[in-house]
Amino acid sequence: YRPLSEDHLFDMEYWPLQLKKKGPRDHRPLLGRVAVVTGAGGAIGLGVADRLLEAGADVALTDVSEERLAKAAHLLGLKHGPERLAAVPFDITRMDQVENGFDAIGRLLGGLDILVPNAGIAHVARIEDLDTETVSRVMAVNFLGVFHGIKAAVPIFRRQGTGGHVVIISSKNVFDPGASFSAYSSSKAAAHQMGKIAAMELAPMGVRVNMINPDAVFGCGDVSSGLWDLVGPDRMRSRGLDPSCMADYYRDRNLLKARVTAEHVGNAVVFFASDLVPTTGATLTVDGGVTGAFPR
Repeated sequence: YRPLSEDHLFDMEYWPLQLKKKGPRDHRPLLGRVAVVTGAGGAIGLGVADRLLEAGADVALTDVSEERLAKAAHLLGLKHGPERLAAVPFDITRMDQVENGFDAIGRLLGGLDILVPNAGIAHVARIEDLDTETVSRVMAVNFLGVFHGIKAAVPIFRRQGTGGHVVIISSKNVFDPGASFSAYSSSKAAAHQMGKIAAMELAPMGVRVNMINPDAVFGCGDVSSGLWDLVGPDRMRSRGLDPSCMADYYRDRNLLKARVTAEHVGNAVVFFASDLVPTTGATLTVDGGVTGAFPR
């Protein structure tokens, strides 16, 4: 009997394949998943994409504005690297563009596992002052955009046969609307109801559909919310308040006195997409606690 030499034992113990067992493992919950975020050039879309990338997903950014889209892709690329990112501009109000965009994303990233319909616009006006063209434009983005995204994703989910997630960025206004905000609130309520029905129809494929109701997300880093830039001052004036105090007003009206961020919304998306609970057709509020917006 002659024992192995210490050099030989060392080589065996520190053989690269042995070290694999000891090395750190990547436990990110969305590793290997492909996510699509519409309206990714805006504040919430940027925050959602950031959290999805942090959770390990490959992310396709979409927006109608190529300028906003390029900025979002640049910022996320600096933080996470460009390898897991794709930027595909298209207009979510056009079904043909959505289908072509999803085809391009499939070729670039290899499929679709998580769809986040987020794109939205708003308009402040009393019903008596609204015109049909404005209402149609808001509905086209906020409601038809969600419909187009889900409809285009269904055949992809069916072909893949691996389930999936749709996480709709809805709004606190679905349960707690305000005066002079009827076009926005109605369009978001319609998309919200579409999500509930999609949850029923897509469950046999293992696709879960859930909604997130944020409130008052004013920006993400140096990317401000185009929606709030446009409607924020008018919303404050409709309440007889000073527009310069907008952020403080929305913080102080919620139970937790919290400033809601785009990253908070993104964390909620990751929660749903991580399969931590067997949930579909649900609404998760991300608003600091607005009593009028409690789901019921």
